[in-house]
Amino acid sequence: MTVQPVLVAENICKMFPSSGGRGIHAVDQVNLHINPGETLGLVGESGSGKSTLGRALLQLDRPTSGRVLLNGTDITAMSDRALRPLRRHMQMVFQDPQSSLDPRMTVASIIAEPLVIAGAVKGRAALRRRVEELLDLVRLPTSAAKRYPQEFSGGQKQRIGIARAIALNPQLIVADEAVSSLDVSVQAQIINLLTDLQAELGFACLFIAHDLAVVRHVADRIAVMFLGRIVELASSEALFAEPSHPYTRTLLDAAPIPDPEFEATRQRNVGAFVRRRYPAELTEIAPGHFVASDVPEPSE
Repeated sequence: MTVQPVLVAENICKMFPSSGGRGIHAVDQVNLHINPGETLGLVGESGSGKSTLGRALLQLDRPTSGRVLLNGTDITAMSDRALRPLRRHMQMVFQDPQSSLDPRMTVASIIAEPLVIAGAVKGRAALRRRVEELLDLVRLPTSAAKRYPQEFSGGQKQRIGIARAIALNPQLIVADEAVSSLDVSVQAQIINLLTDLQAELGFACLFIAHDLAVVRHVADRIAVMFLGRIVELASSEALFAEPSHPYTRTLLDAAPIPDPEFEATRQRNVGAFVRRRYPAELTEIAPGHFVASDVPEPSE
């Protein structure tokens, strides 16, 4: 039985104007899909286009071209008004929990806001109970509801952001560098929380990060992004066992290993990677393992 993906991206491009008038492709001909209950990791260095792609998929920034299908429906062709009822099915957890939470609002108001806008809960008592349920799901005490974001640590603020994101039981969550601003020990707690919530609630997740080691622990499949394009896509196990693209190997080689003696002596080949432009089309080199061919940068 074929499973319909929650989300499909077809030839997504996002171009920004440049001073030369030619435009810059922040995202260039990206194709991917995310199945129900699956976590797709999206990794790449800063400036690779990861966050731009995430926002384009959610139509927070409309793509320049291409299509995004949500449960088979083309949402790129929809007006903002037509799209509004569907936004409850796709939510984002932002990188900086400090700036994503309004300091003038109580935690209860922040979490309740999407419920109120969507008209999902009727009556103050029911709304209060739902907020308490969500706080419990993200492992915060119900007493947090009356407090303000600035009274919490970074990890606790991210839990509040996650509670807001899951309030409407979305089918897809985009976690955009959701742990990158947190301490390592807190990162693990938030990753474990997202994994547990996904198992309980069943949402699909696009987990965006620059750290392959972090993504390895959460993702079923991993897409590696370089200069706006996907250059390798495989299961997490296959990607780490047989990294096939030179950029993927460079990312793996650059990742620190928690062994000081080994780190002090191991040889790295980071400088061996030559920055080239890779084709948008991927070749399947093994079942479910796709890689872009190594081709020279086209001449101007």
